[in-house]
Formats: sequence, structure tokens, C-alpha cells
Amino acid sequence: IDFIDERMEVLERNGSYVTRSNEFVHSNVNEQIQYEASELNKEEINELWKKSALTLIEDLKSRFNPEQIILHKALWRYSYIDKDGEEQTFKEHYWIKRNNDKIDGYYKFFQESFPGIHVIDLNDQYHADESNKWGLSPFHYEEKYYKAFIEQLNKICQ
Repeated sequence: IDFIDERMEVLERNGSYVTRSNEFVHSNVNEQIQYEASELNKEEINELWKKSALTLIEDLKSRFNPEQIILHKALWRYSYIDKDGEEQTFKEHYWIKRNNDKIDGYYKFFQESFPGIHVIDLNDQYHADESNKWGLSPFHYEEKYYKAFIEQLNKICQ
């Protein structure tokens, strides 16, 4: 479980909320159901998120032991490795910090509400990567990150 996609716009229709992800956009669901941009403010979205997270946690607890759940604490990076292998800094520090503050709060809430789960936290060890196959973005990490993640995942799953 990770919350990296909590950066996306929230859409609403009759009290039902969805994330406006690329997958949602390309699914053509919206052509049939007609979701609209949510008019909720930041605090209302956070409260709705927490309520939904607690519902998810209760469902997970009914199906799994806590040690079977892995939370991938993925945050945005302030720096990246360019195509020449040099470290560069993103210019959008305010935007990165704003999103990290939001999702870091979600991670903390989830961990506190679901004790005993595993957490993979590789933050402050790696950079984003301009050569990432999905392009340059603060949440598209360098290859070393993904290898370290798989190593930690394998240790947990042994």
C-alpha cells in the first residue's frame, strides 16, 4: 500500500468520490457517470480520506494479520539525477513540500491506526531520475531505489 497517487484531483458525484488518475481518465467511466471536480476543501478531503482509510483498515484486519500488510512510505524527492549522472534540484520545492506534508500525514495516520504492519521507508536515501522510463518527476525514482525496495520486500516476505 502506498499513497503516492493522493496527489491527484478528487472527483465527486452524489457523495461518491474517485481519484482522477490516468487510469480513470482512460477508462471512459466518466463519460457514462459524469463525475465533477469536488468542491471539498483541504480539511474536508483529509477527513474523508481518514474515514475511508479506517474503513480500509477494518476490512484488511478482517482478512489479514497485520504482519501481512506492507506500507510503502513513498515521498516526493527534492533532487534528481540528470542524464549526465549529476545531482540536480527540482525548482518546485513548495509544491513538493506541500504534497509530501499531505501524504506523510496519511502514512502516519495509517501506521498509527494499523499497528504491526511492515513499513518500507527509503526516503532521504535516493533521488528521482531524469532517465526513469516514466519521465522526470519527483516520484519517479532512480533504479537503485527500486532495487533496494525489492530487497526489503523480499526480506519481509521470507
